[in-house]
Amino acid sequence: MRRVLLLFAVPDGAGAMRMMFHFALAFRRKGYDVCLAHGDSTAQSREISVVARDMLNQLASSGIKCIPCAGFRMRSSRLLTNQLKAIVAEQDSQVLIGFHPLDFKYALSIAGKTKRACVLSLQNRQVFWGSSIARWIKAQIFRYLLRRYATRVVCTSDAVRDHLIEQFGARPTRCRVIPNGIPIPDKVPDVGAVSGLRQSLSLSDDDLLLINTGRIDIQKGQDLLLAALESIHARNWSLVLIGDVSEGRSTPEQKHFQDKLKSLISRNQWESRVHFVGWRDDVDVFLAAADIYIHTARWEGPSAPLAVMEAMAAKLPIIMTDCCGRPDGFVDGVHGYVAQSENEHSISQAVVQMLAHSSAERREMGVRCREMVEANYEIGRISTRFVEEVDSVVAAS
Repeated sequence: MRRVLLLFAVPDGAGAMRMMFHFALAFRRKGYDVCLAHGDSTAQSREISVVARDMLNQLASSGIKCIPCAGFRMRSSRLLTNQLKAIVAEQDSQVLIGFHPLDFKYALSIAGKTKRACVLSLQNRQVFWGSSIARWIKAQIFRYLLRRYATRVVCTSDAVRDHLIEQFGARPTRCRVIPNGIPIPDKVPDVGAVSGLRQSLSLSDDDLLLINTGRIDIQKGQDLLLAALESIHARNWSLVLIGDVSEGRSTPEQKHFQDKLKSLISRNQWESRVHFVGWRDDVDVFLAAADIYIHTARWEGPSAPLAVMEAMAAKLPIIMTDCCGRPDGFVDGVHGYVAQSENEHSISQAVVQMLAHSSAERREMGVRCREMVEANYEIGRISTRFVEEVDSVVAAS
């Protein structure tokens, strides 16, 4: 039987964990014996979120052995290293697969120590934190481990792959590009819930509801979005920001950024227009109630982030930045508009172009977005491609 050990350092229920979750289930469907070694906490919290806990329970129910491990967030943990080596020996794992930046060094080094193959799944460009010296040291260690022990590196976009090759010397022949994917929803939210949401925001049928989803962070560019909207006076619009600051090393910076956003809202007297709603478990209702989805990130890993794909699956026209390229098949004026990253004027122009369309034309854009996601980003097909990559690694090992 083929056997893999998956590593996930920070079980937070966010995008990388969601991809790991779907890939793990795909391995089981293919007949793999799967073991998951996961962190026992998230950032500064000792509690694993309800969403993440539910994922772990579902994986366990599918026959995957889930083992909590302490130490992933430490700079180095001999205890964790020994525990992972013991798991590899006990499970007789043929391939180790790392999914989170904090577990990459363990996946690579343990693969080297145990003479196993190693696969990394990179959601984003690899970035290191700390002083300039600390960042340099971490980068050199990662470069060494990557070049020596990475059997395969699966990147979510050409930009992520190219960055890995240019900055860390990854071997091009070992790199593959497989985009993220999502489950395509086959149900629509209750009409009453959608209508009630719009009423709670004091929206009439003619008012436009704009949606943005993601953690409140300078990376996600909510400040660029608000700045771009300052010049939009033609229509009565409202904006819902779904997400919040996240715990971790950058939490103080994120909270400062959030305060900056609130100051901008206050300066424009937008308190009744811009709504912070935090993390939600009814995002589908918000998407169904919205007219346009706007994603203004400064940088991302995939050219089509999960939040964008989910909005497209909900039949929303899209405005997004080109921070990591353009999704395959995305055409301006057909699916929405792609603006220049970190360019408030370009984002504003994209909004103006979108508003120039009739509501019927925007709905047609949304239908085409749904068709594009179904054709290119359905999680079943994406998961199959990932498993096939690992199949080739197992066969070669």
